[in-house]
Amino acid sequence: MAQVPGSTSTAARPEADFMPLCVAAAIAFGSLVTRRAASAQELDFDGRIDRMAEAMASVIPIYADREHMALRTPLTGNELARGRFADGAQTFVLPDAAPRQRLRIRKIELFAAIEQLRTKGISNSV
Repeated sequence: MAQVPGSTSTAARPEADFMPLCVAAAIAFGSLVTRRAASAQELDFDGRIDRMAEAMASVIPIYADREHMALRTPLTGNELARGRFADGAQTFVLPDAAPRQRLRIRKIELFAAIEQLRTKGISNSV
């Protein structure tokens, strides 16, 4: 998973500019996965939302609050390579660090991300 270049801290951006990753991933899932494919596959909805969050992280920055810094920063490429999304994209788990919580995306990036994933062929595979 690659992090989008040029991503920086968002300490100055208001909370209203962001939305929870779990909500964004559910919207993307509903937009990209056909009803037939969704009903034909297993019912592990949280796992499917985790996989959609992983796909989204390949095209847009995913932000997390940093407890020790009191600001929101994007997950790094290194973190994305080592960790995984869990709990329906509400947590990002790393093997050697505290889990990241309060995962967010910028609202303005949601629909562009969905179109990029559609172009990449990410749909019924999540």
